[in-house]
Amino acid sequence: MNIRMAAQLPALALLLLASAPLSAQKLFVDDSAATFTDEQVARGQAAYGRVCVSCHGAALEGGQFGPTLKGDAFADHWRSRTRAAFSEQVRATMPPRGLGMLSGQAYTDIESFILQANGLATVGGPSAAARHGIGSLCPAGRRAGRPEHGQWSTASRRAAQSR
Repeated sequence: MNIRMAAQLPALALLLLASAPLSAQKLFVDDSAATFTDEQVARGQAAYGRVCVSCHGAALEGGQFGPTLKGDAFADHWRSRTRAAFSEQVRATMPPRGLGMLSGQAYTDIESFILQANGLATVGGPSAAARHGIGSLCPAGRRAGRPEHGQWSTASRRAAQSR
C-alpha cells in the first residue's frame, strides 16, 4: 500500500461509520429501556393489523392518515427522545377514534412490534422475559392503557373532548 492510500484510510473509515445502517444506531436516548420478547412482537403484529394498519400501512410505511412508523423519518423523530415518551405518545393518542379501547398489554405488544421493525432486538421468549423482568414497556409507576389524570397532551385532550 502506498503512502497516499494510507493517508486516505481514516477518512474512508469515518465515511463508513457515518453511513452505518439504522439498526446499528440508537433509536432512543435510553435504548436499554426498550426490552421485549418475540411473543410480544408476534401479538403486536396481530394487534397492529387489526387496529393500526388502516392509517399507518401494512409495512408501517404511513399513509394519508398516519405517519410512517419505521425507517429514517421515524428514527429522526424519536432519536432525541426517550422510549417512555414514545410509549406515552402511543397510549395517549392512538387510536384517534378509540382512545382507551386497547388493553395495556395490547399497547405494549404494538409498541414491541414497531420497535422490532426499527431494528431493536428482542430478548427471546417467556423465560428470557422473566430473567430480564419484562412485563411492559410502560414507564415505571404508570398504569398501562390510558394516561393518568394530568398526563394528557393538549392535542389528546382536545381529541377526547371532541368525541
